[in-house]
Formats: sequence, C-alpha cells, structure tokens
Amino acid sequence: MPTTPLSLPRFILPRAASLAQGGAALLWLPQAALLAWAVQAMLDGAPSRAALLPAAGVLLLGVLRAGCEAWG
Repeated sequence: MPTTPLSLPRFILPRAASLAQGGAALLWLPQAALLAWAVQAMLDGAPSRAALLPAAGVLLLGVLRAGCEAWG
C-alpha cells in the first residue's frame, strides 16, 4: 500500500491592511506615554497649557489609530 508524503502547510503573508490593524493596536503605548508625560508635568507645577502638546499628540495618534482600524 503506497503512502503519500505529508506536506507542510504554506505560510501566507498577511495583507497590508491586517498589518496596519495590528500596528494600530500598539498605538495605545505612545498615547499612554504622552498622557503620563502631561500628568507628570502638571504635578511638577507646570501650567495647564503645558498639556497642549501631549494632548495634540494623543489626538493625532487616536486619529491615526482609528484610520488604521477602519482600513483593516
């Protein structure tokens, strides 16, 4: 009785949209860092306007994350 050799499954590269969606999930890390930076600056006595730059960064990363998740 002849036996057929087993073949290994083929590795299929993920699509670019899948990679973008996976990368979007990692954008919470820099968002959290910017938030921590703003809170630390306020605790150190900086004026509230010192939080504008981190807030803009969180907004920019949030829009980027939403776009990547919508595309994926």
